[in-house]
Amino acid sequence: MAIPNVETIFGCKYLGKVVAAVPASENLPDGQSTKPGDIHQSMQGLMVEMINTDADGRLILADALTYVKSFKPDVVIDMATLTGARVIAVGHQTAAAMGNREDLVHGLLAASKESQGRAWDLPLLEKYHEQLKSPSADLSNTGGRPAGTITAACFLSRFAEDYRWTHLDIAGVAWKSGKLKGATGRPVGLLVQYLVQRAKINGVYSHIFRMLLVVISLLVLTSQPGYATAVNITTVTGTGDSPPMNINSLLPIVNNDSLANFQAVELLFIPVIWVNINLEIDWSRSIAKSITFTHHRTVVVIHLKRWQWSNNDPVTADDVIFCIDIMRQYGEKYSNYGMGGIPYIIKRANAPNPQTLILTLSHPVNPIWFELNGISQLIPLPKLQWKNITAEFLFNHQTDTKLLTVVDGPYKLAKYQVGREAMFLRNNHYSGNKPDVHRITFVMYTSASGAFWALKSKQINLANVPHMLLPGKQLVNSLHSCVTNGGYGINYVALNFTNNHVGFLRTLSIRQALQHAINQEAIIKIAYHGMGEASFNPVPSDPATYLSPQMRKITENPASQYNPRQSKAILTAAGWKTSPSGVRTRHGRTLSFTLLVSSSSRTLRAIAELLKAEWWQIGVQVNLHIVPFNNELSILGSGKDWEAAMVPWIYSPDFFPSGDGLFNSYGGMNYGKYSNTRMNFLIHDSETKNGLPYLYKYENYAADQLPVLFLPMPHYLVKYSHGISRNQANVALSLVHCSQ
Repeated sequence: MAIPNVETIFGCKYLGKVVAAVPASENLPDGQSTKPGDIHQSMQGLMVEMINTDADGRLILADALTYVKSFKPDVVIDMATLTGARVIAVGHQTAAAMGNREDLVHGLLAASKESQGRAWDLPLLEKYHEQLKSPSADLSNTGGRPAGTITAACFLSRFAEDYRWTHLDIAGVAWKSGKLKGATGRPVGLLVQYLVQRAKINGVYSHIFRMLLVVISLLVLTSQPGYATAVNITTVTGTGDSPPMNINSLLPIVNNDSLANFQAVELLFIPVIWVNINLEIDWSRSIAKSITFTHHRTVVVIHLKRWQWSNNDPVTADDVIFCIDIMRQYGEKYSNYGMGGIPYIIKRANAPNPQTLILTLSHPVNPIWFELNGISQLIPLPKLQWKNITAEFLFNHQTDTKLLTVVDGPYKLAKYQVGREAMFLRNNHYSGNKPDVHRITFVMYTSASGAFWALKSKQINLANVPHMLLPGKQLVNSLHSCVTNGGYGINYVALNFTNNHVGFLRTLSIRQALQHAINQEAIIKIAYHGMGEASFNPVPSDPATYLSPQMRKITENPASQYNPRQSKAILTAAGWKTSPSGVRTRHGRTLSFTLLVSSSSRTLRAIAELLKAEWWQIGVQVNLHIVPFNNELSILGSGKDWEAAMVPWIYSPDFFPSGDGLFNSYGGMNYGKYSNTRMNFLIHDSETKNGLPYLYKYENYAADQLPVLFLPMPHYLVKYSHGISRNQANVALSLVHCSQ
């Protein structure tokens, strides 16, 4: 259909300048095809709810209508065998014509009479547009059965508002069936006659005639509309650095700071500075363009780039101050409270102009610490849109999608279903370098093995191979592979120092006995199948950027730290005697506690079982309590009578691992309320004084004092489908980078 149209019109050279745009793709459904309820983002940026997956051709036609704007056309005519409803309405005799200019439609109707390729006009009344309204997107892709041909044209009209346009629905007239089946050639005659009429009006052969006609013909419908080169990724949260978990908050500041929530928020909102996996500021991805410390490191001047919200409003310094105000309102409930001194270290924040933010601090700071731990937390929030909104309101509306109509990150939220999925579409108004992944969908699997089987069955196309299933990795051998370091973080067992039932954990010698009984090499070999890194202090060893010389030596020889014989000697010396049951007791008290373990991964449960067995060997009884990860965070954050808990920690937004917020007395993530005056002093020194020696003193002391029990850090094998490049896979990962 399209090629004869184009060849015939291009053969009429005297008729003016003509451009033909042909959106075409194959109709090949697979596991990633659109489904009813999906949200599609058009090239123009409008969000479209998929009500009917059979009405998909109009989506690539809409993108073509957006594309041709670049030619600055005088007239645009699109042709498509678009709706069966057109055949029901007027049969096989006439095409249907609808447009946004009556004179253009009437000109085509007149040409149809002359060419014997009859067309009939249908009304594009405003009332018909109401059938396309959607509660979750800008519009639906269909208005239902009533007036189906008209509502399809109404849909297209939303993408043709910048020029004179007419739509020809040629379903039923472009082809014949039966013995004489084949193409009819319509509406070639109509288009040529229209061009001739226009040329006569402007003067035949006249160089003054400069009509630019864009003819759009639809070749083949598609089950996967959108950009021709778009890559869509369907995955789970935590790929590359943790087992999957649910997204239960979409807002910054007030969420529980789980990795899943962090991953969602960072797609929608960009922090003032973006810290990369090498623990350096990536200025190309940051809103700030420069940071200067003055007045003996007590005043910070931040100059912002010209950045915009998705509604084209500018991102300003006032939006950052609004973030600081929300943090102050939220107080110690803020998960990262105290890290980087935020928010209490900021005495005053003012904006002399929209692109300049000046922070006056309560005391001098180590610039590296304040940049990587303090400024990294500052996220511009849309003050104009969130006017009069409080921290309490945000806390009570953490999944309210209406609060996310304006964002400044690389993606916009297209769909969110609690416990099911969260879909993000590329933000066409993003001020940074636009990602080459069009859509990222997180399916809410809460077990690593469940995600793996979904990967194998092609329900998702990017996921970890769980450590416990590494022996079966050949099941997905056909997929691409890469490996991550698990993120810049630590794994540990948090201890509740406020729970008198396990008051013995406040005694350093007990903690030392427990730590010496942990066989980290065995955990790496058995639970991680060789993919892991030993860790004995709160500073990660991969990368070893901030690891002290003393801790480097220990990490290189992890076997030296495993000494169950010494553990037994320590406990015996402290008066803990082995009872007939095998459990140590003293003064009628039993050396036992309950360990909270996340249910999200069989690997975590395997590690818990190994710890239970190792500690039993030294006379310590451990009971395991398996709970969903978000429940575990709620228990830890509520101050309930928990005793010990396995906790993963990724250093973000506290990329400088000084321990503030984690192990100082009032840190927001100091779950066990550990308190040590010297620890506070050393953490304070690392925050305020220049130079790494102050950080080294803190981490060496923490390794001796054991505010928590340290566990090894895993690496992850990531698998992803063909058609996805490694760079594209990395777009869907958070806080890690996948490499060979």
